[in-house]
Amino acid sequence: MQSKIIILLLTVIALISTGLSQAQQTSPADSLDAVHYEIHINNIDFQANSISASTTVLLTPLSGQVPVINLELIDLTATAVWLDGAPVADFTQSDSLLSIPQASPLQPGDTVSVKVDYNGIPFHESWGGFHFSGEYAFNLGVGISMIPHNLGKSWYPCVDNFTDRATYDVFCTLPEGKIAVGGGLLVEEIDNGNGTITYHWNLAQTVPTYLSSLAVGNYKAVSDTFYGINGQVPIDIYVRPQDTNKVAGTYINLKEILAIFEDCMGPYSWDRVGYTGTALGAMEHVANIFVPHSTITGNTSYESLMAHELTHMWMGDKVTCSSAQEMWINEGWATFFGMYYALALYGDEGAFKQEMRAKHSSVLQYCHTSSGDGSYFPLNRIPQEYTYGMSAYDRGSTVVQALRFYLGDSLFFQTLKAFIDEFAFQPASSYDMQDFMTGYTGIDMSGFFNNFVLNSGTPHYSIDSFNVVSGSKSDYDVTVYVKQKRHGPAFTGDDNIMEVMFMDDNRNRYTDTIHFDGQSGVSMITLPFPPAIVLADPEEKMCDATTDNCKTITTTGSYLFEKTYFTMEVENIGDSVFAQAIHNWAPPDSLKEPVAGLRLSDYRYWRIDGIFPEGFQASGKFFFSTNSFLDNTLITSSSDTVIILYRRGAMEDWQEIEFEKVGPWNIGNIYVHNLQPGEYTLAVKQSALSSSEIYPGEKNILDIYPNPSTGDFTIVSGSETGGEIRIYSDTGILVNDFTVPGGREQITWSPEGLATGSYMVAFFCNDLPEPTIRKVFYLP
Repeated sequence: MQSKIIILLLTVIALISTGLSQAQQTSPADSLDAVHYEIHINNIDFQANSISASTTVLLTPLSGQVPVINLELIDLTATAVWLDGAPVADFTQSDSLLSIPQASPLQPGDTVSVKVDYNGIPFHESWGGFHFSGEYAFNLGVGISMIPHNLGKSWYPCVDNFTDRATYDVFCTLPEGKIAVGGGLLVEEIDNGNGTITYHWNLAQTVPTYLSSLAVGNYKAVSDTFYGINGQVPIDIYVRPQDTNKVAGTYINLKEILAIFEDCMGPYSWDRVGYTGTALGAMEHVANIFVPHSTITGNTSYESLMAHELTHMWMGDKVTCSSAQEMWINEGWATFFGMYYALALYGDEGAFKQEMRAKHSSVLQYCHTSSGDGSYFPLNRIPQEYTYGMSAYDRGSTVVQALRFYLGDSLFFQTLKAFIDEFAFQPASSYDMQDFMTGYTGIDMSGFFNNFVLNSGTPHYSIDSFNVVSGSKSDYDVTVYVKQKRHGPAFTGDDNIMEVMFMDDNRNRYTDTIHFDGQSGVSMITLPFPPAIVLADPEEKMCDATTDNCKTITTTGSYLFEKTYFTMEVENIGDSVFAQAIHNWAPPDSLKEPVAGLRLSDYRYWRIDGIFPEGFQASGKFFFSTNSFLDNTLITSSSDTVIILYRRGAMEDWQEIEFEKVGPWNIGNIYVHNLQPGEYTLAVKQSALSSSEIYPGEKNILDIYPNPSTGDFTIVSGSETGGEIRIYSDTGILVNDFTVPGGREQITWSPEGLATGSYMVAFFCNDLPEPTIRKVFYLP
């Protein structure tokens, strides 16, 4: 059997090797460089959804001899082929490959002109390809479900990948009344004298096939001029006739955004700024961005989309990712600038912070799950099934923000402009970016790229503790101890930079950064005041595996700390309170002394910090759920009793504290009434209890019946010394409370004025040291 297995393995290896060899021989991008395309769309049949066309491509070998010219063309049928003007009879077409033999192989330095006549119904998937929509037709250069994604081949024969770049002339003949819109500049409109017009568009800068474009239909152009760094650039926005009056309002800030982007990324490099309305999109075709008709609204509701696609004229089009697996270089940067433009344009730092926080929180919670891309991936090795997924777009944008913090705004934008200039009209990889930025800045960027780009997951930074020693001249030496963990697969990064803010009781503030390698670090910083607290990343710049939120609180009430799953219920306040809530998307430290049957969360915990003056009293509401990919690995069944643990800091062990839980076993809120600064984590105890839960006592001294009930309830307690009954809604609002005398008492309670739903009865028992007993009941 062993010998047969060996023979079988050798056979499989041979077949794989043969397949790879054939693929290498037949892949056009392996042997040929397309220099220029001349595309003639001679007829478009809007009834049959078909085209008749001819394309001439100028080719040169990349290296070595090329005996067979291979081009890609999907679904369309080649009817005739010419090499340097001579007809070729023995060309073949199989699937998407058009093979053209030669009498003598192409040699390095040779050029050849290949002309192909072809026709048929163009290919399209649900998103990419060449589409018909009524009396309109257009291409979208990439397919979402197609692998490889490039779909230049859906409307002309080509070398179809992300790195082969060429110039273009596109000729499209249409009946009078229709217009063809291509990339670059409109060179001429040729009246053919037979009721048709041929539109000639020229794209003089080199681009990959997926960035070439054509849209045809009953378009009207709204034109303007942008005065950029390199001079005047025409703006042409092609829309349906009924949308022309909406263009001014939709693109009211276009020129200001172009100026912002030139300031951030360098001069605009194309001959035209163009947008064209299509039935679906959006797509960053060079100088001819396609956007859905529905986004031409007359207002700025889709301005972020407009800015996102415009960013690609620098990142994605001028510099293109070297492979589909590196799509964050295109889409991560565009997603970042789709948020950043608004900060630069409107100056609203709070709005930018809120949008980035929401994006970052969503990435940390969902990107690796079935609601996102299904796993943790390095940004430079995203599987092609997820090329256009959450990792490239959203996580990519948060990594750009982390890089912005790492370098600081001035150096960040200088470096970006230099990088785009260095790799102009070329592909670039993450390693290219790392190496260039290292050379340009003089900072070894391998630590950052290893931590955020080249390894999966996200680094997590926290403050363990700090120590204050009085120095000379009223200075204070503060030693801060910090720690690194990971959200995702294990990796420990070096060259970490962490921002911290020191604050004293008078709200004096001082911000600095701590640089460290490995799992932990220590730094001494001299301050002019003794700090009461040291806060990690209070301005939420770092995009590590935390979602942070700071508030200044002056009145009682409920305060939601967005994206932290924490709410502070302030019950008493004198002086104002500064508070920070951090939701840590990393496992809490383990118990120093393990407790049998007690299991801590493996995924998240909280840190609550701030300046809490004397007399301040608040409750903390901590949300738990087995849904939404929060606690599904912690709470696995109704036998898992969820509790909350607390410690002041890393030097202490976790301790159980008094709390109330509102909600069923798998979703709800845990209330900590005497909220203190420190860390909180969820944990579970194995328990045989079902709807009744006792913490930390062990006897059930609470019952309520009938349950459910449409009338009165009987509440039974078994405490010898009595206690207090509190009734809560499923959202945690106290709706009633009353005292229970000692001994076993039956109390009748009528839920007057309460809506249908689930409620919680809690018994605070006087004869237990930390008495909290709960039971769910229902009003049908």
